[in-house]
Amino acid sequence: MKVAILGLDSLDVDRVRDRYDLPTLRLAENAKLDLEGLTGAEVHTKIIWPILLDGNHPNHGDAEVSTPQRLSRLARSVGLPEGVRQRLGSLFDEIRVFDEIGRSLTVADSFLAAADTPAAISVPGLSEMTVATEVRSALSGQMRAESIQPTRGFWHACEVEHEVKRAATLAALDETDVVMTHFYALDAVQHVAQNTDEARVEAWYRRYADLVEEVCDAVGDDGVVVLLSDHGMVDGVHGPDGKGAYAYAASSRPLGIDDGTPISEVPSVLRSLVADATTANLDRNTDTDEEAPLGDESVAAERRQHLEDLGYF
Repeated sequence: MKVAILGLDSLDVDRVRDRYDLPTLRLAENAKLDLEGLTGAEVHTKIIWPILLDGNHPNHGDAEVSTPQRLSRLARSVGLPEGVRQRLGSLFDEIRVFDEIGRSLTVADSFLAAADTPAAISVPGLSEMTVATEVRSALSGQMRAESIQPTRGFWHACEVEHEVKRAATLAALDETDVVMTHFYALDAVQHVAQNTDEARVEAWYRRYADLVEEVCDAVGDDGVVVLLSDHGMVDGVHGPDGKGAYAYAASSRPLGIDDGTPISEVPSVLRSLVADATTANLDRNTDTDEEAPLGDESVAAERRQHLEDLGYF
């Protein structure tokens, strides 16, 4: 039994459910997740993905509160309007205070620890590939540019990130049973193109729907595909005035994650899923006496070594 968790940054639940006819992104079960009080500058990749990995939420007192979070809470406590708080959040990002956001985790800290040999491909909070940082750099350059027309370099960075991670995900599923990959480009695309090039935004949602279909085929009928998103996007902004300030989860098999489920409860559900898959695979391996031909073993070992060299295991 294979399990694939796809982190689709900024996948907006309202677009998935209501705006686009994309049942692949809804899967068998889907839910709008409660961010548990995170608003404004706190609705951010570096804060939410670690919560989805280990369940430690800064509002619970279990995780260190970052400087931008303290500033955001102070802004709320003195009654600053949401629009002002959003601009402050952009200012914090501009002066790179956001470098202090987030927690550095290891696979052992996360729900992935329930698997024997999980592959974590460019997951915020664990490790990220160069192609992800190149998308962020391209987005930063685009936002500073005088022209609102996205550059060819911006689109190229998004395309490359998608294709590299898509290929890495499918290759990893050939070699191990539990894979998690984070895709960043949709966040950048929506920051730049929402309200100005909606056809392009929809095309990227359809691209991810195609990806999910490929991954469903790769895990097979007995496998499980899970989609996670850290927040939505409205008018190119993370969760303004509460709009889009929802995380999202969907799965090809019902897991009991319903609308309103707190994000901090998701890792325990995924840990149980991964543990069940690992147990099922151990039982399967124990029950079979079949041996793969030597040639197949050699190819498999070569592929696995390549993935280990890339740091996926």
